[in-house]
Amino acid sequence: MAPTEPTPLTWTLRLKHARTTVLLHIDPLQSLSSLKTELLRALRDTQPDGTLNGVALPTEAEEIVLGKPRDVHDLAQGWVRIGEGEEQLSNGTGKGKGKGKAREVDGVEESVKGAGLRDNAVVAFKWGASAAKSRKEREGEPDDEGLELDEEVEGDDEWDVQVPKYEDTYGVEGVVNGEAGDAEVGSVSPV
Repeated sequence: MAPTEPTPLTWTLRLKHARTTVLLHIDPLQSLSSLKTELLRALRDTQPDGTLNGVALPTEAEEIVLGKPRDVHDLAQGWVRIGEGEEQLSNGTGKGKGKGKAREVDGVEESVKGAGLRDNAVVAFKWGASAAKSRKEREGEPDDEGLELDEEVEGDDEWDVQVPKYEDTYGVEGVVNGEAGDAEVGSVSPV
């Protein structure tokens, strides 16, 4: 499948892993498996050494796991796996909801829109050991200590996504009348 050419009807997805962001133009009704294929192709094209952040790229697109934010306004709250089975469907009935109903194949949401994503959505991706560990947790296999883990526990989802903060980007904590200080950005002193 050739990469999607941007049109007024295509969506842009921001796929994140660590500090890397990959922008892809996609059709909202495109399948999640074709999204993974396009992502892997983009990673291979931009990473000639075959690694991303020191980790070897996956050999197959099926090894990539996608996740959407629990709260789109606060990415620090973690990520929820998408497109991996019936337990991940939006309303628990095995079907999508609203106008973007998911086409279901073997209990898996197939379309990007059916997975609950929107235009300009942030999507986390991972592969390798962290994806395999999460798969064992989801299937109810015990971890090394013999405890069963719940994937919905905050902070236990193993997604390597680093979202830059204002201070990281601009290197200042606040500016008042052109001078750096402890005041909040855009604050106005009383006259």
